[in-house]
Amino acid sequence: MAVINYLEEDGATLQEVAGRYGYIADWLSRWLDRLERLADEPFEEVFYDEPREGRPSKLSEQEHEQFVETPQDVGLDAPAWSVPLARHYLAEEFDVEYCERHV
Repeated sequence: MAVINYLEEDGATLQEVAGRYGYIADWLSRWLDRLERLADEPFEEVFYDEPREGRPSKLSEQEHEQFVETPQDVGLDAPAWSVPLARHYLAEEFDVEYCERHV
């Protein structure tokens, strides 16, 4: 949405539009670059990053397997995970905290 807003708003700056979505201008600029690459490169190469290691998981493999089940599989009355439900479940069940963005 930020890219669309930037492209359609006359006079908007990268900083203004990115800020509306909680990001920095660099982030928006990288997405604009990706869109330009679509003319010459396959979609998969443009929009998917190479896997990165990142931080170690806060969950063990067994805990992760349990979490990726649907909420109904773990006894909750919900058809799918929402961010607030997932955060609450992770905190209660595994005693781990994630910010909304990382959930």
